Amino acid sequence: LVSPALSGLITQNVRVPDDLSIVAHCNWPAEATTVLPVLRLGFDAVATLDLCRQIIDQQRHGENLEPRHLLPPIFEHEQTQTHGAVAPQ
Repeated sequence: LVSPALSGLITQNVRVPDDLSIVAHCNWPAEATTVLPVLRLGFDAVATLDLCRQIIDQQRHGENLEPRHLLPPIFEHEQTQTHGAVAPQ
């Protein structure tokens, strides 16, 4: 959906980011380029899988589990600061 939206903005001569800031949903890692500057907001797949592995390990060890776990969405520029790649074990 991002590419058609950007095409429409270009057609209408909208100046990005002067007239409008664009935020697009995305899951990490994401390798996408766009013709206009876009802020990407989404969920880190590596962090999600790491959390799942931790929960499975806790279950195997008979530990008490939290009823739910929340992973907040992050912006692309926050990814390496808070959710870098997890080393294989």
